[in-house]
Amino acid sequence: MQHETTMIGRPTLLVLSNHVYSAAGRKASVHFIADEFLRRGFEVRFVTVGASWVTRLKRFGRYETLRSTPSNKWLSQSDCLYSYLHYSGLGPVNMRSGILNWLTEPLFVRFGASLLEDVNQHLARATVVLIDSGSAVCFFDYVRSVNNAALVVYNAADLLGAVGVHPSLLRLEKKVFDNADVVRLASAQMAATIPSCGNLVFAPHGIDKELFARPVPNPYRGHGPHIVSIGSMLFDSDAVRAVANAASHTTVHVFGAPWKGKVPPNVILYGERSFKEIVPYLKFADAGLAPYKIGKGQEYLVQSSLKIKQYTFCRLPIIAPDTIGWQEKHICSYSPSDLGTYSLAVSRALSMDRGAIDVSSVPGWSDVVDSILNRAPQEKVSRLALIEMSNRS
Repeated sequence: MQHETTMIGRPTLLVLSNHVYSAAGRKASVHFIADEFLRRGFEVRFVTVGASWVTRLKRFGRYETLRSTPSNKWLSQSDCLYSYLHYSGLGPVNMRSGILNWLTEPLFVRFGASLLEDVNQHLARATVVLIDSGSAVCFFDYVRSVNNAALVVYNAADLLGAVGVHPSLLRLEKKVFDNADVVRLASAQMAATIPSCGNLVFAPHGIDKELFARPVPNPYRGHGPHIVSIGSMLFDSDAVRAVANAASHTTVHVFGAPWKGKVPPNVILYGERSFKEIVPYLKFADAGLAPYKIGKGQEYLVQSSLKIKQYTFCRLPIIAPDTIGWQEKHICSYSPSDLGTYSLAVSRALSMDRGAIDVSSVPGWSDVVDSILNRAPQEKVSRLALIEMSNRS
């Protein structure tokens, strides 16, 4: 359905993110946060930025969803939830060359100087603006110029310096860290690299507990035990191959990740799937695989990994590299450089008492949004309270 209407008087959340909101696409933390605001009675306007001719050429994962989504028009995803793919033909891309990055910086700085008018009208009346980590940081000054009354939240799901963005985004992100009303950190370790302006809040990723509580049939057929891997961030296909080869009696199910090289016979590649489709595979798996290829500066993933939270909530023993100092007792580590450790990690995971895995510390997304709003400046909180009171009256 593409018809959309504005809900007069309802508080509005406007999101700027590299991610696409689509029923068929993946869900990152920003999608779950948007869903929680929707549950609280907000109208949600989810705007995808950073789409360019370069991203249109990419064929994998979320880029497939991006390429198949109509651009520059509002799409109704559900009641009071609308998405928009803002396509300008230009977006910040790391050119992998110091000279090319220097030459393109003026272009990418101008990228965030404006939004299309059918986005502006909703930005101007937004109660909360959520800027997601990524190229959306380019729009911070523009957001403030259009609507300085809105609560501006920066969702720092990742450190941009650790994920290889264009250098201009690092400088723009610093301004966002310094001036956003609230900076939500997915990992407390991120705070060590960010000068605090009194606006930081550590709110680890949550779980859509209602979705996981719904009864679903077991999707697995055939040879088990079943090991599941979800997501593409820092994905190490060599590690998955090593796990599969070391445990040929298992079947490894890989969702939403690129693959390089030969696929072992006991590995099934599913490509991009909606999160609702993936949930049954999580609930009925025997173990979860987190094949991160960790580099310098990416240690914060200990706390910010969404898949670790999801595996834990499903009481899955987790197979992961020892390049991170994991705290969870149910994580069984392998050494990427030692093939002999893969079979040991799998053996430990599959023999573990899953009932002993503690899920009490896994928050819900309502806890995350509570943490964000509790950190908001008093004048912005008062504005939110007045809008909610007027809606109830």
